[in-house]
Amino acid sequence: MGCTDSEMVVASQIARMDFDPAILKEGGCSVGEVIEEEKKYADKNRKKELEKLEALLRETPGAENSRNWIIRDVCNDQRGSGMYACLLETSPGEAVLAFRCSESDTPESIMKDWVLSDLGLLNHMLTPQQWAAEAYTQEVYRKYGNSFATFSFSGHSLGGNLAEHAAITAPAAMREKIGICRNLDGPGFSGAYLTAHAGEIAETAARIRHDRWSLVGNLLNAVPGTRTETVTAVTPMMGNPLKSFLWRHDTQTLIYDKNGNFVSGVQDLLARGLSSLSRKLDFSMFVFSPGRMVLSSQTNRLRERWKSAEIVEDFADPKSFPVSAGSDAQTAADTGAVRRNLEKAEALVPKILRLAAEAEAAAVRVSYSAAEAGEGKRQVCRCAELLEKDGRALKGWASRGRMICQGYEEAERQAGVLAANLLSGRPLTAKR
Repeated sequence: MGCTDSEMVVASQIARMDFDPAILKEGGCSVGEVIEEEKKYADKNRKKELEKLEALLRETPGAENSRNWIIRDVCNDQRGSGMYACLLETSPGEAVLAFRCSESDTPESIMKDWVLSDLGLLNHMLTPQQWAAEAYTQEVYRKYGNSFATFSFSGHSLGGNLAEHAAITAPAAMREKIGICRNLDGPGFSGAYLTAHAGEIAETAARIRHDRWSLVGNLLNAVPGTRTETVTAVTPMMGNPLKSFLWRHDTQTLIYDKNGNFVSGVQDLLARGLSSLSRKLDFSMFVFSPGRMVLSSQTNRLRERWKSAEIVEDFADPKSFPVSAGSDAQTAADTGAVRRNLEKAEALVPKILRLAAEAEAAAVRVSYSAAEAGEGKRQVCRCAELLEKDGRALKGWASRGRMICQGYEEAERQAGVLAANLLSGRPLTAKR
């Protein structure tokens, strides 16, 4: 049957609620039941949150049935990576895995959501929340793979990026069951990420839709082969034009038709002006050291495995524990993809410098006999100068890129050594 656009938005907003795990019975509870149960003992602020969600379920066109959805599973990793997601049974045999968006209510959530996750997308590495989303998706399929014929994914803002990553890296058998993956105005990915996951993307792209209505949804690169749509949203009048454009990102600004689906729209001015800049930053951020991010991701994955049954079996023989089994493969994929891009970039350098030399030679042949010719000569000289500058800069970036690849591999190696030492009881040191 599938979900309307508005229902996918509602799913992403249900993922914003910290439902009390004690209320979720074995087999799950409906969204409406959970709301009513929590209202019995909620404080004033919590009641406002619940009433706001009730109004959303009641007033959103095409989402009237969402109150009857069953919350089957919840992953609250707020103390770890900051990732939060829930599995919603929307109808018999169909489920939506919804991911929470960025939060800014505490300094910790700002660090985990905005710094390590949102800004981390500018880098070529996986963020801690992407690792957590990938691990939770695998857990969901282990637990519920036989319960549902269709799995869909949804998320707004950061949650949209996590939904795409979860779908792209889902177990192969689960990817065959994906109904749709909806990135609701969330950012895209770095170029290196797209290269590293090209094989998985080729199998998943046809089932991904990226809806954009603000600057955030236009950041970085869309996944190749996916359906991207600009939809209509109202820019709220906040007094400050910049603030108004930023608040446009909120899901409450969306316009639906009578069936609960989006209305096609056009890019706003801020999105048009800054989206290309984010793609340039994607490459320039490549020069930052990834060591802390790798260690954070490795620690998070280690903790998740510690909580699972397989860690108990491996602990008897620490040497058999495959600390870096997944991360080594990811490291090889990431650095391999980046190095291939670097080789292509370096191959362009002599061609660019040759064009610069040809432009300079052409300028010498142009005479100053006419004013127009003189201006043309100056333009050709300027072109030659810029070409040479860009060629030499590209050569420098490629050189620095190789250094960063080595740093990435070394950071991953040291994180693996630290994790192995933790399990074996040895001192937590990592020798070069």
